[in-house]
Amino acid sequence: MSLKRRRRWLDLGIAVVLTLVHGSTTGSPQPSLDQHLRPRATSAGAVAALVFETNSKVPLVAQFCAGAAITDRIVLTAAHCVEGHPPGHLSVVLGQVDLCETTQPPAEHIRIEEIYVHPSYVSPSRGFDLALLLLEVRTTAPTTSPSSKPEPAGAQVVISGWGRQGSQGPFPCRLTSFRTTVLDRASCAREVGISEEALPTDALCTRGGQQTCVGDSGGPVVSGDPGDPGRQHVVGIVSWGRSCSAESPGINSSVAASIDWICHVLGDLGESPESACPR
Repeated sequence: MSLKRRRRWLDLGIAVVLTLVHGSTTGSPQPSLDQHLRPRATSAGAVAALVFETNSKVPLVAQFCAGAAITDRIVLTAAHCVEGHPPGHLSVVLGQVDLCETTQPPAEHIRIEEIYVHPSYVSPSRGFDLALLLLEVRTTAPTTSPSSKPEPAGAQVVISGWGRQGSQGPFPCRLTSFRTTVLDRASCAREVGISEEALPTDALCTRGGQQTCVGDSGGPVVSGDPGDPGRQHVVGIVSWGRSCSAESPGINSSVAASIDWICHVLGDLGESPESACPR
């Protein structure tokens, strides 16, 4: 199993950037981007990038995961991205498309106040690979509401992140996106090489277009009109896959399957988006 989390500080080589207070890192990021793999995004929108903080002023050096701002104080990401990290050591950068830029307004750097991991999470292969991050202050970046409706097989969705462009490709500077298709459970399990019963109950499988890779973990799977952010919803969070090949399904954690937990936490914090969590 290949997790989609990237450890760029080891590779020497997101839109929110999670950072962990860490020592200096050497090396430089790879700025190249094969535009035949993924088109460049023109706006960071609600997409989040997680990074370990280093002495470098270039966020790309330490980026390892992604996320989505679902309210102006809550980021939804993958549990395996943040497990084991104290919230006081983490921060996020929002609104930054190009992670090779040292200054790019209106990027915001905000520390994490608290982490809420899904109570059913054990490991990515067991599903419910979700975590909510409470920001210390509110962001002015756009937000995208979580979806309460399961996405049907055959539906078109968009995945965004700063992950590696194929198993041997570079890590891009700019946020990139690709359109892909929701795959039914039976086909997904067969193509991954496991029984349908072994596939997590909350699995939202996608295949085609391109595939997520190292560094894409925690990134949003979004449905709706790409040209109308108000009609978009986060339907899944990137979790794991067998490979970075476009022919291999990506396994994402369904947001609808965990909407009760998401709304419960958001409600306790007074952050419930009315479109997904009616009061």
